[in-house]
Amino acid sequence: MSDKDHLHFKNKNAGFMTMVMCIGGILTILVVSQFVPLSSLRYPWQARNTVTAPEPTKTTVTVADRAERYLQKKNVTPLSGSLQTLLTNPSSFLVKTQDHLLLGKHCSEFTLKDNEGKDWNLGDALGKKPIVLIFYQGYECDHCVAQLFGINKDVAQFREMDAQIVAVSPDEPGHTRKQYAKYGSFAFPVLSDPDKKVAEQFGVYELPDPNGAGTLYHATFVIDAEGVIRWANKDFEPFVNNRTLLYEVAKLTGRLPVQQP
Repeated sequence: MSDKDHLHFKNKNAGFMTMVMCIGGILTILVVSQFVPLSSLRYPWQARNTVTAPEPTKTTVTVADRAERYLQKKNVTPLSGSLQTLLTNPSSFLVKTQDHLLLGKHCSEFTLKDNEGKDWNLGDALGKKPIVLIFYQGYECDHCVAQLFGINKDVAQFREMDAQIVAVSPDEPGHTRKQYAKYGSFAFPVLSDPDKKVAEQFGVYELPDPNGAGTLYHATFVIDAEGVIRWANKDFEPFVNNRTLLYEVAKLTGRLPVQQP
């Protein structure tokens, strides 16, 4: 074999070996990748002190956040302006009462624990001022709490009308206190009706049938100082039209403005 032929054979053999090594390297990577993620391998050109960027912090959406979003969805904003202005032109905002079975009747008295575990008695409040009584399903229900958030923002107008707001749910007093610690308290009593007896008494809780759970409705009542239910709303959604409630209270207290002809 001439020197030229020997050199050609040597170069050809070297090229063949290089190809074999490349194929072997690729096969090794494929086998290793079955057990070790490729992203965890360090290559020579990568710095050894590479720091992995932290994952973005996830924002926790609370029941209070969802309640505020519900109010925004329903276009509920705090009442503003004078009572004269708020109560004028009722045809633009007034929601008429439903034909509830207790409408026009004296409501039964009840005693429930407030969030501090103290007794609150309806009879003690009657005879003094009108009452806006709200039944809601509990603090874990965001649109239920939305009603309380909304009316809490308007509590000054109801106080100006000398009306009292009271809310009732199956939540235990201790649970309500925990929620207060997270999101703040309300400027009115929040009562515990764990067995839903008072809700049943007001016709807003339907007892369960043998194959299902009971149904607790959202409900709002306006009760006059003598204990007669004058306005009622019961639904699967909470009632958030506080201007209507303020108008109904104004009727009971003789504070409605004189409508111009």
